[in-house]
Amino acid sequence: MRDRAVMLVHGLKDDRVTAEGFDLAARSLREAGASGSVVAEPSAGHFRFSSHREVVQARVRVLVAARAGW
Repeated sequence: MRDRAVMLVHGLKDDRVTAEGFDLAARSLREAGASGSVVAEPSAGHFRFSSHREVVQARVRVLVAARAGW
C-alpha cells in the first residue's frame, strides 16, 4: 500500500459497519503506508452515498489534485 492514495468513506448512520470497524480500517491503511483521505459523512447510511454524490466527488477531486501536485 505504500504510496497509494486511498479514500475511505463511511456513513455515520451506517447500521452495518460500526464506527470502530471504520476506525480500524483507517488505522490499518495508514499502518500499511497508504495516504489519502478519511471521510465520515454524518447523514449517510451504508449504501446511501448516491444521495451524497456531490460531497464524495468533491473529496475525490481534492485527493486527486493533492496527489497530482495541483
